[in-house]
Amino acid sequence: MGTAFSFSKNIFLGDAMYREIVSYPHIGSYSALLLAGFFAAYLLARRRAKKNGIEGRHIDNIALLLPVVCLMGARFFSRLFDFSPPIGFLESLKIWKGGGLVFYGGMVFGVIAIIAYVKATKIRLLEFSDVLAPSLALGLAFGRVGCFLSGCCWGDVCVDPARLNSVTNSLTHFQLRTFPSLSSPNLFFAVQFPPDTGAYEQHLRLGLIPAKAAHSLPVHPTQLYEAISVLGLCLFLNIGSNRRRTRGEIISEFCVGYGSIRFFVEFFRADTPPVYFGMSISQVISIGIACVGLALFIFVRKSHQKPATIPGTPRVELIA
Repeated sequence: MGTAFSFSKNIFLGDAMYREIVSYPHIGSYSALLLAGFFAAYLLARRRAKKNGIEGRHIDNIALLLPVVCLMGARFFSRLFDFSPPIGFLESLKIWKGGGLVFYGGMVFGVIAIIAYVKATKIRLLEFSDVLAPSLALGLAFGRVGCFLSGCCWGDVCVDPARLNSVTNSLTHFQLRTFPSLSSPNLFFAVQFPPDTGAYEQHLRLGLIPAKAAHSLPVHPTQLYEAISVLGLCLFLNIGSNRRRTRGEIISEFCVGYGSIRFFVEFFRADTPPVYFGMSISQVISIGIACVGLALFIFVRKSHQKPATIPGTPRVELIA
């Protein structure tokens, strides 16, 4: 009788890439890391909810609701923004027809779902958001490692500039090598991806590698840049809960922190073209999220500094 599981041999030694965890039954690295990230985020949120006086059942309900809603949003944004030529808004709604996954789409849909849930259950929105913020960062860290292992969201090429002489379009050249001084051919942690991955297909399409090449050109491991950064953000937010002055600080710090991280990492990503003043769509969204987070932080801090009562009037507690 044959074995039930056989481990994949699709390994790039030195490039640290596993597109499958097991080949039979097929378990892809990206899916496995998403699932692991979800459970890790759930456990962290459960622990934080208990410390903040929020019933665990609310975390359980959100854990059942968000995966479906966020996947719908991530697929919708992918179909709306990533298809070339564009397929239009109505066609983008047909998410069952396939497409990629865009984090910001899942985030937007997730925020809408959380707002609807807290309104229905009458719990404090800012308090609940503060509980979930570190979990969101933790889940992102797992997801980006999954991106690395599956070969998506790749970075700028790290080669001699002469290798890009065949790329005549200035925007494409900027997309592939935004900061030449930081993308030297001697970058020791640059990675190469095998066939059937985004980096490989891009380099093949642009004539940077020959047909049937063994792997792509060396590129920045931008997935790991972001994974390490958001893991640090998760630790910062979790520890920062102890010094929080008022509700809303943790979620606002997440928005500023992740918006800034994503904005800078995007400069080193080669999978998305610049569309607005040399910035990608994700960078534009990142600026917006960081600004919202900063405005929220200022608002909750100023609200906290206001007197809780006015002389001669009864004390009234406002629920955010």
